[in-house]
Amino acid sequence: LILLLIFPWIANDFLSYQIGAQALALGLITLSLTFLGGYGGMVSLAQMSIAGVAGYTVAILGASGAEISLGWPWWAACTLALGFAVLSATFVGWLSVRTEGIYTIMITLAFGVAFYYLALQNYSLFNGFQGFQRVYAPEIFGVSFRKPVAFYFLCLACAVAAYGLITWTVRTPFGI
Repeated sequence: LILLLIFPWIANDFLSYQIGAQALALGLITLSLTFLGGYGGMVSLAQMSIAGVAGYTVAILGASGAEISLGWPWWAACTLALGFAVLSATFVGWLSVRTEGIYTIMITLAFGVAFYYLALQNYSLFNGFQGFQRVYAPEIFGVSFRKPVAFYFLCLACAVAAYGLITWTVRTPFGI
């Protein structure tokens, strides 16, 4: 943890953002997959699609450089993105729990591939294979999350909070 705290101060901005922050953000998705597979016994191949639903929702509703962006405030875009991701995950889970074994994996794979091709081929909504290249981070309490160090610490805080939440959940009667 000490190394994670001092990393952005000894690394340049590129390493802080491209390696550190993005590894922590992708680690959050990996953590959810580990929690689902390791403790729940369910293998899902749709984790990145659920994250993609949230990401595309933020890009479309929030402020990004694309002409389709609606320019909503970051808090509204993030709240709706979380809601859409939860609805998508609920739908995938609803379909998946009715199966067992290899069929669970195949249903989540089908959802992931369907979302991939939907985003890849839909230029009017998802900008096709180019996606959204300039999703602007917010400025909260005078801290601009466009800066690599601030974004790194935001990702670190989210990763530590998610790890703590999963550790706590596993130890509760529900988790046991």
